[in-house]
Amino acid sequence: MVTHELLGFTQKIGFLPTYSHLRRTFSGSQIAIIMYHRVSSITNNYLMSSLPTDTFERQIKFLHDNFQFISLDNLAKLLKGSEKLPRKAAVITFDDGYKDNFTYAYPILRKYHAPATIFLSTGYIDTGKLFWWDLSNYFVTNSLNKTITLKAIGTFPLNSESDKDKTKMLLRKILKGMSEEEKYAAICELSNATGVDIPNDLGKEVILSWDDIKEMANEEITFGAHTVNHPIFTNVTKEVCQYEIIQSKRDIEEKLGKPVTSFSYPNGEFNSEIRELVKKAGFECATITNPFGLVDKGSDIYSLRRIAAFQDFNVFKGMLSGIMGDFKFLNHFGH
Repeated sequence: MVTHELLGFTQKIGFLPTYSHLRRTFSGSQIAIIMYHRVSSITNNYLMSSLPTDTFERQIKFLHDNFQFISLDNLAKLLKGSEKLPRKAAVITFDDGYKDNFTYAYPILRKYHAPATIFLSTGYIDTGKLFWWDLSNYFVTNSLNKTITLKAIGTFPLNSESDKDKTKMLLRKILKGMSEEEKYAAICELSNATGVDIPNDLGKEVILSWDDIKEMANEEITFGAHTVNHPIFTNVTKEVCQYEIIQSKRDIEEKLGKPVTSFSYPNGEFNSEIRELVKKAGFECATITNPFGLVDKGSDIYSLRRIAAFQDFNVFKGMLSGIMGDFKFLNHFGH
């Protein structure tokens, strides 16, 4: 596996640009779709971790100086057509629709004239609700209890901030594997076990409003669908998947008066049947959460790979060069 130290060394000797150039010379155009979630320098113990604002700007500036920006919609058209892909291009995407996308990321995107697609889970917009992982974290973060016990899950320590961080990570992993009914039953039990009440409108402080979205909805910022309620598709029925796919598309189109052509699978979970539902709903493309892959002419347009925007700048550049994905593949193949 490529280590951070090795990436730092390759950067110092100027190897990554050479690797990137050779990779594209021999394999053709490679497009990097970058996946972001939150951008903020304000620390919040219960929300999903965020990329610091200065780190985000450094990444966007690097992309501006070294890549051609293209929109996800334009990439989909290029992949479907006969025209060649740009030699070295980047596509910027955000999942979920956190408010800091508007507050902190949007001004930076405008500064560098960078197009982006924000994938929205429409059932949380202007409702005050939090995503289930932030809701779970909120209860654990604000609990004054030393331990909590959840039926059929177990007992968890909350003695220190370290204990709480470990419990939050473990609960997210456990809850992610549950059905939607089991998950929200467990979160309700978590609320009782921690003795924490949650403000009714807390979600309005951390999730984009329709006013925010409408202000950003121009030719450089577009919006894709990311379901209504953010279920993990492989944990729910086909009927639920179909509703979540179609309704989220309708919600955005009704609010913005523009066609919605792109979709992002929650947590990247899908199968061939779900892929077909997305296609039949009229989407032109869909993205997954593969953190290492680049896109080329042979890519499946309904499972476009993305690279995760890691905070470490050497890792970020390693992702863009393709070296990390290549070494991950070789490491897997070798075993």
